[in-house]
Amino acid sequence: MALGRIDPLAQTFYIEEQSGAYITKIGLFFSAVSTTSPVILELRNAEQGSPNSIEIIPDSIVTKSASQMTSQASADASTETIFEFEEPIYLEGDRPYAFTIKSPARNEYFVWSAKSGDFNLGTTQSRVTKNPSKGSMFAAQEGLLYEPSTGQDLKFNIYRAKFTVATATAKFRTANPPRVNLLNNPLYGYGDSAEIIVRHNKHGFIVNDRVNIKGLDSDSTYNGVQGKSILGTRIITNVDGLGYTFNADSDVDSDLSFGGLGISVTKQIKFDTIQLQATDFKPGATLVNYKADLTTSKSFAGSETPYARTQNIPLKNNKDKKLDFPHVIASDSNETTHLTSFNESGIITATMRSPEGQTKLSPYIDLQRAQLVLTQNWIDDPHVSSDTLHNIPINFIAETDPKDGSALAKHIQKPVTLAQSASGLKILFGANVPPEANVYTYFRTTLEGSDSDILNKNFTLATSDTIPPKNTSAKGYNEYRYTIGGTFAKTMTEFNQYQVKLVMTSTNSAKVPRITDLRTLALGADQTG
Repeated sequence: MALGRIDPLAQTFYIEEQSGAYITKIGLFFSAVSTTSPVILELRNAEQGSPNSIEIIPDSIVTKSASQMTSQASADASTETIFEFEEPIYLEGDRPYAFTIKSPARNEYFVWSAKSGDFNLGTTQSRVTKNPSKGSMFAAQEGLLYEPSTGQDLKFNIYRAKFTVATATAKFRTANPPRVNLLNNPLYGYGDSAEIIVRHNKHGFIVNDRVNIKGLDSDSTYNGVQGKSILGTRIITNVDGLGYTFNADSDVDSDLSFGGLGISVTKQIKFDTIQLQATDFKPGATLVNYKADLTTSKSFAGSETPYARTQNIPLKNNKDKKLDFPHVIASDSNETTHLTSFNESGIITATMRSPEGQTKLSPYIDLQRAQLVLTQNWIDDPHVSSDTLHNIPINFIAETDPKDGSALAKHIQKPVTLAQSASGLKILFGANVPPEANVYTYFRTTLEGSDSDILNKNFTLATSDTIPPKNTSAKGYNEYRYTIGGTFAKTMTEFNQYQVKLVMTSTNSAKVPRITDLRTLALGADQTG
């Protein structure tokens, strides 16, 4: 049977096993081949017994070049040409499929076929009496409409995978985090000091980690220090959520930012929640189970032991796994420095199982569609001088400051303007606050039209009416109430603008406050709370 240009031939076939099978290759038999053009095989679904003319089963296209087909023709249909797929293709059971063959050449490729009633090849005595399998040959018109060739079939073999073990494991190791390019002039130095501050948000480092710096000219001078005194691997001496410090080989000249554009540094990925996203397939009664071995880190205000191992953490595909304390994907240099009894920051183990005696089925994982989603809670507990259950930021700013504040986690309400003046304020919200965490409520007010802009006013820390208990479970919220001023208390200056800020802290970044239903009420002349 000849292949015409564009119009393919097709052959339908059935996967008779109800559980399906993995197809690895298809063998065809050619009586003539082209010396210049390729031949292409594709797998397609066969709805209602006819090949689908539009959709091709993914990863099922196999192309043979003319040079590969040079010796593939035979006069007695004895030479089998194997079209092998790059990976086994699972086909569902008890339904029809089709393979198509086509070539840009016209009438240069010929394949062996048989028709019921024809003589068997090489004899005039015996005839073809039945089709050994379900299916039929089809010829296409303009590549779209397939017409069956009644009683006629191509000569072909279909090969399936045979699995010899019932249980197997695969281990996936975390990659080295990529370098990052920093913003313009990310380095800061103080005169007569070798300490360099690096502006680098969410860097993932802790004290005594190694960071590698590139992007300066080694022989140029920056703020009085040669580039080679800054470049290379440096030991981190202090960290906060916005950056870290290290010591250069000599002192800088003055207090200023420097470095320009083009500075890149290593980073680490700290996380409190992990989610595995792996495209896996589990036909029949097969299973895939996942677990993780991870490396611990340390919260900014915490006392956890970093670079220890947490083993056998069960993971469910596409489900968040909240960890009890922070973990990290470390850079190569910190893995070498800090990991002594193991080599990788993270290892995901997949255990794949098939029923005993089942040789036709196996689960699989698509490695091109597998990743980890890692979430870090950006939270700390800053203090100006104490590092007991706190962290000391590189530059501490109190939360009463009108423009800033060192705490990483906060919610700042937009300023509210009142239609008439008030003399008090009530703040209410629900919160789930673990024992390691706290929520602090700040406010500020002003009288619109006065010389004072509310955005330039200091915040004031509010005192709770009652102190709710901490939450030992992630379920449930307690109500927090704050009553400030009012006619009865007469402790506030009259105002018609106010703003509220909630500051969240924690000594364990994996245990953080959650807040819901924030409400604020201005108390008028006859309201007391």
